[in-house]
Amino acid sequence: MRKGLLYITALSLASAVIVMILLPNVSSQSGRVAQSSTPTPSPTPQTTQPKVTKSKSTSILDHTPDEYVLIFPTSYEGSLRKRFANVNRVIQTLSASLVEQLNKSGGRGYKLVSIVTGEAGYPISIVPVGITRFDEGRYEYQQFQTTSDLFFVKSAFEEKYAEFSKEGFCIVAHSLLYTSCEPAFVGDRGLGIPDIGEKCESRDLFLLEKEKSARRPTHHVLLSSVPGWRGHPSVEMATQIKEKLAQGFYPSEILSKFEILLEQTEKNDDLLTSKPDVEVIRSSLGLRDDAIVKKEVNKLALQGYRLALVNNEIALMYRRTNRDTPVTYIWLDAKKKDFENQLAKLQESGASYRMTYPNRQGDKEKLIFEQRLIDNGERREYKVLKFQFQETENAAQNKVQIDLTPVSKETVKLMNSLVAKGFIVRDLFVSDKVSVLLERTLISKNR
Repeated sequence: MRKGLLYITALSLASAVIVMILLPNVSSQSGRVAQSSTPTPSPTPQTTQPKVTKSKSTSILDHTPDEYVLIFPTSYEGSLRKRFANVNRVIQTLSASLVEQLNKSGGRGYKLVSIVTGEAGYPISIVPVGITRFDEGRYEYQQFQTTSDLFFVKSAFEEKYAEFSKEGFCIVAHSLLYTSCEPAFVGDRGLGIPDIGEKCESRDLFLLEKEKSARRPTHHVLLSSVPGWRGHPSVEMATQIKEKLAQGFYPSEILSKFEILLEQTEKNDDLLTSKPDVEVIRSSLGLRDDAIVKKEVNKLALQGYRLALVNNEIALMYRRTNRDTPVTYIWLDAKKKDFENQLAKLQESGASYRMTYPNRQGDKEKLIFEQRLIDNGERREYKVLKFQFQETENAAQNKVQIDLTPVSKETVKLMNSLVAKGFIVRDLFVSDKVSVLLERTLISKNR
């Protein structure tokens, strides 16, 4: 475990959002997926204002009618000096506090958009942060955790998920809380090969969501591939996905390089009726090289495929017969010093944000943009805001209180003022701090 700390996987978008992402003309949110010479001066672009649902009460706090609300645990049990003395208790109380805040938000008409966890300038690096948007529904949230000593399986996942899915819950976010690996055999020549020569233990957090009025159970299928030197697991998994699409199941979450979750929908979605071609890309067993995945993703993108879902060292892509325009995908590292300069260049080129790509520890620190090879004139404007948190120890209650710094509270206000000017929140990610990506669509007058 890096410096004895926990690792957390950036949570991907809600499963319900994934269905929309895979439909035509619908933008994706994070962790999930959908889809020179001096330029000639062009007319001043105009912004298109997204339609926003309004209500008399649009916030957790009645006196702040904000479109978006930042959600985070308000406390955990323990002390600042001994925060890692009982890691399990810290994790449990952080998760419970997060769900409590989500339910307060959901009860007032807010729906989860994105969650991020990881090293983000916290005094403690395991505090999850989410963002919710006002919605016409009322939402309820739950969580469960799994612990596994096998790197290719989430032990007891199906058993635990089945209990919640009976009540109509579906998974909207998945996070690797920690992973710890050590050599499996002393002196084994295979120790230099990742996965093969290691014994690992991991713990994962799963967040679940449902509309309070929902009563029907959620049906799901977990596709898995046991590691082995023979066979073609990527081809086998893609074949199984296509078969399940015909039965009304859609890919909603990639749990790991070896497991993909599919959930059933009753809607007559275009994804299910158009029978798209599906491809699964994975790094080879024993290899940990993101460059392999990136190379193969872009090879298929040139053939008209679009990203649907990603996780570390694995990607799921699809192609419809009526949408085969070639594109390329660009990974932007938010940890790099020139991140904002590179973001400005992508904005200028007409690239559009699609999703985040987590590293092996689950840090949601890379942003994936889609670039058309033929410029269609569409442009989007991006802005990045950062949040920082502070902790205060309450010795009498054996708790540590968590809150935004005064400056970051003003940043939340700035975020919502930008929303009033036409921006929408696309995703949360990790740079040197917890960060939010906002996007506004620009339309030129000559189009």
